[in-house]
Amino acid sequence: MQRRTFLFSGITTGLALTSPASAGRLLAARASAPSETALDAGFTNPPLIAKPHTLWHWMNGVVTRGGITADLESFKRAGLGGVQLFLVGGSEAKIDEPTNQILSDKWKSLFKHAVEECARLGLQFGTHNSPGWSSTGFKTIDLKDSMQTVVFAETKLAGGATFNGVLKQPDSYQGWYRDIVCWAVPDETVVSLEKAIDLSSQLRPDGSLTWTAPPGNWAIVRIGHTSLGKTNGTAPLSGQGNEVDKLDPAPLKAYWETFPTELLELAGPHVGKTFVHFEIDSFEMGYQNWTGILPAEFRRRRGYDMLPMLLVVSGRTIESKDVSTRFQYDWKATAHEMFIENYFQTMQSLIHRAPGMKLLLEPYSTGKEQPFETVNAGIAADLPMAEFWQKPTPWGWDTNKGVVSGAHVWDKNVIAAEAFTGQPNSAWRVDPYALKSTGDRAFADGINKFYFHTSAHQPWKTVLPGMTMGQWGTHFGRTQTWWEHGGPEWIRYLARSQFLLQHGKPVADLLYLVYSRVTPKPVPGFYSETIGTDALLTRLRVKDGLLTLPNGLSYKVLVLPKTGTMRVDVAAKLRELVEAGAKVVGPPPTTSPGLADRERADALVASVGAALWSAKYASQVLDQPIDEAIKTFGLEPDLEVVSTDLRSPLLWIHRQSPTEDIYFVSNQTDLAGKAEISVPDLGRVPELWDADTSHREEAPYHFVQGKRRHVRLDLPPSGSAFIVLRRSAVREATVRSLIAPSDDGFSTILDGQLLAAQNGNFTILLANGASRRIAVSDIAAPFKIVTPWRLEFANSETGTSRTLSALVSWTEFEDDTRYYSGTANYRTEFLFPRRLASDSVYALDLGAVQNIARVRLNGRELGTLWKPPFRLDLTSALRIGRNVLEVEVTNLWANRMIGDERFPDDLQWTGKSLKSLPDWIDTDKARPETRRKTFATYKFFDGKEALLPSGLMGPVMIRQLRRRPFG
Repeated sequence: MQRRTFLFSGITTGLALTSPASAGRLLAARASAPSETALDAGFTNPPLIAKPHTLWHWMNGVVTRGGITADLESFKRAGLGGVQLFLVGGSEAKIDEPTNQILSDKWKSLFKHAVEECARLGLQFGTHNSPGWSSTGFKTIDLKDSMQTVVFAETKLAGGATFNGVLKQPDSYQGWYRDIVCWAVPDETVVSLEKAIDLSSQLRPDGSLTWTAPPGNWAIVRIGHTSLGKTNGTAPLSGQGNEVDKLDPAPLKAYWETFPTELLELAGPHVGKTFVHFEIDSFEMGYQNWTGILPAEFRRRRGYDMLPMLLVVSGRTIESKDVSTRFQYDWKATAHEMFIENYFQTMQSLIHRAPGMKLLLEPYSTGKEQPFETVNAGIAADLPMAEFWQKPTPWGWDTNKGVVSGAHVWDKNVIAAEAFTGQPNSAWRVDPYALKSTGDRAFADGINKFYFHTSAHQPWKTVLPGMTMGQWGTHFGRTQTWWEHGGPEWIRYLARSQFLLQHGKPVADLLYLVYSRVTPKPVPGFYSETIGTDALLTRLRVKDGLLTLPNGLSYKVLVLPKTGTMRVDVAAKLRELVEAGAKVVGPPPTTSPGLADRERADALVASVGAALWSAKYASQVLDQPIDEAIKTFGLEPDLEVVSTDLRSPLLWIHRQSPTEDIYFVSNQTDLAGKAEISVPDLGRVPELWDADTSHREEAPYHFVQGKRRHVRLDLPPSGSAFIVLRRSAVREATVRSLIAPSDDGFSTILDGQLLAAQNGNFTILLANGASRRIAVSDIAAPFKIVTPWRLEFANSETGTSRTLSALVSWTEFEDDTRYYSGTANYRTEFLFPRRLASDSVYALDLGAVQNIARVRLNGRELGTLWKPPFRLDLTSALRIGRNVLEVEVTNLWANRMIGDERFPDDLQWTGKSLKSLPDWIDTDKARPETRRKTFATYKFFDGKEALLPSGLMGPVMIRQLRRRPFG
C-alpha cells in the first residue's frame, strides 16, 4: 500500500470566520504555535513603513488651521502613516480663497502648522515639488526656461529669384520664438543634404534674409523653437506658471531656489524627519523635443551633427526613409536620456541636498508620445510610485509593471501606488470591501505601499461630506461615513499585507527586455518582470545559469522584444550573457536602429544574431513563443493552480528571504471559491496568515507530491491569503492523489497512513503502528435569531426609532429614512436554549450587510466586520438564556445625496462644479433649504439614480460547530 501523509489543521480568521468549517477548526488554532519572530511581530503590529499614506489635496486655498488638525488626527486614528500634500485648483475647482495665496504669510503659517502637526502625531509628511500635480511649474519660470518644441515655416522661391525681406516666422507661443537653423532645399519630398544650402549665417536676428535661388524650385525652411505652452494648470492661480525645461538642468536648479527651498525653510527642524518627500507626479505635459543644449548633447551621445537632419520636421524625407527613421530614433533616444538625467535625476540630487529627503517619483507619462522610458527612469526614484484606478475604469493599471520592474532592477524594495483613483461614476458608492479586490490586484502586481487618492482637506466642521477634489478620487477621510466604522480595520489589513509584501525580495522567472512601457502577456505559473536597456547593460550578469542582478534577484529566461532591431551595445551584452549560460527567447537581431556608422553597426548586430541563434546555442537560445519555450527548457512553474472553481484566474505574487517564502494569492471574484495550488517543495510547512485579523496557523490541508507541495484554499468573496513557508516539515511522504476531508474539517494534526475514508469517518494508521478512527460531526442546526429588532438612526431626520419584525434594507422604508446615510444601531434580545459545549465554537452569521457592521454581545465588543462573509466568533460572550445583541451598521453617502436632489438647490454651480462658497457654510447662519442634509463641492448625483441597499438584512443566526473523536 502506498504511504500517504495528510496534515489537517484549522484555518480561522480570528474574529471573522471565513466559513462554517473555519469555525469548526478554531480549537486547533488554540494549540501551541511556534515562538514569535520579528516577522510575526511586524505582521501583528505593522511598522510605520508598512502603513498606507494618503494624498492630501488643499483645494484653491480653502484651508483652515482647525481643519488641518482635524484631518491629521483622523488619519492617525484610522492607522495611516502619513500624507502627501498637493495644492490643487485652477482647472479642477472654481471655488477660491483669495486671502490665502500660495507663499503668502497666511499660507506659510498653515503649511508650517501642517508639518508641525504631523510631527506631533508621528505622521510622515511630503508634498509635490510644485503647485498642481503635473509636473514642475511656477510663476517664476520664464518662457525661455520653459519646455521647448521645434517649429518651422516655409517660404517658396523660384530659381533665379531673389528673396529680400523678413522670412515667415514659425508659429510661436505668446510671441516667444528663437531660430535654430535655416535651410534652402529643392522643393522635393526627398532631399539630399548635398543639395541643401545652409542659410543660417545669413539669417539676421530680425528674421530678414537676402538670398538668390539657383535654378529650380526652392523652399526656404526656417526652423526654430518656442515654448511648448505648458503650465501647471491644475494648481491654484497663485501658484500657476510655465512648466520648467525638462532637458536642461540649469532652469530646474534655478526653480529649486524658489518654491521648494521656501518649503524646506518653513519646515525647519522637521526636514528629513517628518518632512521626508518631494514628489514628481505622473508626467502629463506632452513631449519636449528641444532645448538649447541639445545639439551639443546630441553630438556627444550620437556622434554626428543633428542640425542638417532637422529638416525632417518639415515632413521631408532626408536622403532616404531609412536615414530619416534612424535619425528620428536617435533624436528621441537622446531626448529620453536627457529627460531622465536632467529632470528626474537632477531633481533627486537637489532633494538629496537636505539629509533625509527623498524623491517620490511616478516615472511614467500620458499621451501617445512617451518622453522617457519608464523602466530606465526607475534609477531616479527613491520611492517609485505607480497608480491604479478604482473599478469600473481600467485606467492606470498599465503603469504598474514598468514601475515595479524598474524599482526591482534598480534595487528599490518599497513600491508605492496612487491608489483607488476614482471617477464620478464610483464616487460615494464604494466601501472597503468594494476596494479590497482592487487593492489585492495591485498587491499581486508588486505594489506594496498605498497612497490613497484622495483625501481632500476638509476646512469645515458642520457640513458633510464637504470638500472634494473636483470630480476625481475615491474619498478617504473624516467626512466619509465608514472612515472610522470599518476604515481602520481595512487599513490594518492593508498595513499587514504591505508589511509581508515588503519583506524579503521579489521572485520572478521571466525577464522581458523592453524599449517602452509594456506589460507582457501573463504566462500561467510564471511571474514576469521587465528590464530596460540601461539596467541590462550595467547590472545584469549570469550566475549559475540564472540572470542575476547585484541585489540578488535572479531570473530564468530573458525574453526579447518581437523585433529584429537592436543597439550594438545591447547586442554585445546579449552575446556576453549567452556565452555565460543565459537562456534567451525571441527573434535574432538583424539591424541596428541608429544612424551613426549604420552599415558597420548593422553588420555587428547581424553577426551576433547569426552566432547566438545557431546550433552551438540551440539549447539556450530559442525563437519560440514563450509558453513553448518554457516547455522546451523544462521549467517548472513557481505557483500552479491545480484546480479551482473560481471564475477568474487566481492572482499571486511570491517574496523570498533567506528563511521564508511568502506567497500572496487573491480571489478577484465576488463569490466564494476553492482552489488547490502547488509550489516547489522546500521542505517547509505552509502556514496561512490572515492579514485581516493577524491570525496565523498551519494550512488546513496540504501534502507533497513529487517535488511540489500542494495546498488547498477556501477563499471567501474577494478573499486573499498569505502562504508563509518557514518551518521545516517532518515525517512526510509523497502522495499521488488528493482525498479531501469533509467540509467540517479537522481540529487536530494527524500524521499517518490513510487506510479508509467513508461517510466522513477516517481511519488513520499512525506512525507508531496503532490505528485510530476519527470523525467530525455534522454542524448542529443553526440557531436563528427571529426576535424583533429595535432600530435607531443617529441624526435621523424623523428623530424616531422603530421596531422591526423582519430585517429589510432601509431603502424599503416609506418615510425619509429610506435616504438615510450614516450609522444606525440594531438591538435585540434572544434566549439561547442550548448548553454551551466546551468542545464547540459558536459563530455569529449576520447574513447580508450593507456596508459595515460592528457587533456587541452582552456589552462585549466582538469586532467590526467590513467584508463578507459577515461572521465572527462569539463563544466568549454567548450565554445560556438571555442575550443582548447589538449591531451597529454604517452605509454609504450615496442615498442621502440622491435624496437631497428632491429639494430645491440652494447652491450655485458652473456645470457640476461649485461656483462659489455659500455665506452660511461653517457659520451660525441657517441653510436656505433646510431639508438638504448634504453639501459637496461637486454635484455627483441628479436624483435619478437608484438607491443602494443599506442596513442589516440577515438572516442572522448562530452556528454551533463541534468535533467528536472516537474509536
